[in-house]
Amino acid sequence: MNAYEKVCCIIVLKFKAFFFLSNHVLSEDTVFREIRGSKLFTKRLLTKTNRVPKWGECFVSSRTVKIVEESIIDPKEKVLITYTRNIGYVRVMVSVFL
Repeated sequence: MNAYEKVCCIIVLKFKAFFFLSNHVLSEDTVFREIRGSKLFTKRLLTKTNRVPKWGECFVSSRTVKIVEESIIDPKEKVLITYTRNIGYVRVMVSVFL
């Protein structure tokens, strides 16, 4: 297995291997997976515990956060792209920084 293949395996199995060993990942759900041409498109929803920065404790009471992770793996071109978005604190961050 070459380095590219190892990285792709780690991304696909990122939380599965450590799910029972780690207490910060509460759930992982694959909500979409599709092959288009030579590319694998995946979208996952994660629920994790999250330490809120001191300055944000007055704005956020929840200790869990939802995260959307999207990945595109193209083994033909040996390209891996991931996007990760924290969707739990969006309103808070917009309110604080505007």
